[in-house]
Amino acid sequence: MSTSVTIAIPIYKRLEYLPGVLRTLQAQTHDNLDILISDNGLIGPKLEEIVDQHLTRPYRLRRNPEIVGITDHFNQLAREAAGEYFVLLSDDDEISPNYVSSLASALDSDPDIGVALGKLDVIDEHGTVVPRKNGGMDLPPIMSGREFVHAWCHSVYNFVCFATNMARTADIKRVGGYPESLPMGTSIDNALLLKLCGDRRIALAFDATFRYRVYEASHGLALPYRELARDLKAFLRFLDKDPVLQSFGNADRASWSAMKSDLREMTWRTYRHRWKGMYRNRLSAIDWVRAAFAMPFITPYYWSVIVTIFRRGARAAKHRLYSWKSILEQGE
Repeated sequence: MSTSVTIAIPIYKRLEYLPGVLRTLQAQTHDNLDILISDNGLIGPKLEEIVDQHLTRPYRLRRNPEIVGITDHFNQLAREAAGEYFVLLSDDDEISPNYVSSLASALDSDPDIGVALGKLDVIDEHGTVVPRKNGGMDLPPIMSGREFVHAWCHSVYNFVCFATNMARTADIKRVGGYPESLPMGTSIDNALLLKLCGDRRIALAFDATFRYRVYEASHGLALPYRELARDLKAFLRFLDKDPVLQSFGNADRASWSAMKSDLREMTWRTYRHRWKGMYRNRLSAIDWVRAAFAMPFITPYYWSVIVTIFRRGARAAKHRLYSWKSILEQGE
């Protein structure tokens, strides 16, 4: 029999995308699945009705008596996983039919592989694939943790999201699961991935696909800037203080120093990208400037935002100057 794999589906209150998720589970070619569906939104019997309507495979349904935080919920699923391998699949994302079989084969092939990843497609709320610059499809199928982090942070391949991958359940439990120091969940998938791959290898199985749904109301895009800055600052502290990462750093200082440098830069660049685009469109001018200074002091970040603010101010002044000149010329 093939290796047992737990696919864990955390449910909060959203149900509109669940039938599509269940159809992807029904279509999996892997024959040894432990499907674990968890109600963390006090949904009641409607959830079971939807599952039974769209899924004929055996499954387990658990319910939390009260709503818990996202990190606690994910850790509940990891603790209760019965499979040798573990996949977390959000209630609005999808996977290709060969996803489990392909990634399980990669883990089966080498005990030194800590995590297996598939190709990532971004889909919108209607399930349409969003064109994007993938790049990096010629990455080697097996990479060291350091090589992988460098490719991730420098967008050699535009991974976008690590919410869904496959790892050994025992390894997830060994490293303590999703970090409790990141209770809001913004970076918990990144954090767990780092703990699993720091001193291990990563397998890239690009014949299988994880379809990540992105839309305006999704968690990451809906975050106010103060919450995003708070969560990213917590991730930076995690890089400095997590005992698993500290242990890896003590064993291989050069590798961890290079990885941490890449990760710190990626973190502030992520915030800057949203600040220059999404938050600039949402905030008043004064709040947009305030948002720039919500991040901790990181020299290249602050140089960058100061230049951006100065240039925007210069463009605004130039625009006002031309407006006044036009008014004066009309008056003549």
